[in-house]
Amino acid sequence: MKNIYLPRSETLIVRENTNILGFISTKGNYLAALFIRPEHQGKGLGKKLLKHLQQRSSFLELKVFAKNQSAVKFYQNNGFNIAAEAEDKDTGEKEFIMEWNQSR
Repeated sequence: MKNIYLPRSETLIVRENTNILGFISTKGNYLAALFIRPEHQGKGLGKKLLKHLQQRSSFLELKVFAKNQSAVKFYQNNGFNIAAEAEDKDTGEKEFIMEWNQSR
């Protein structure tokens, strides 16, 4: 993540003073990462980052492991739909390709 995605991505952070609480990274229309520190999850920070990104975009796509039901529900609750199923090439895990369109 640190050496591959972040240098090539646009990254927005949420912080409290000098402490980074979470971040969201995109590469074009692809949402590559959304992380919130565990002790700050459930406080709306991820939603805030995602909404900020959606205000600037008309289309977003991401991949999420199918077994990560909390993440799947989070994205569905924020307007994403499952567009396809695939297999992660590195882990062999089932994943969903999810999409969000501003026009929906």
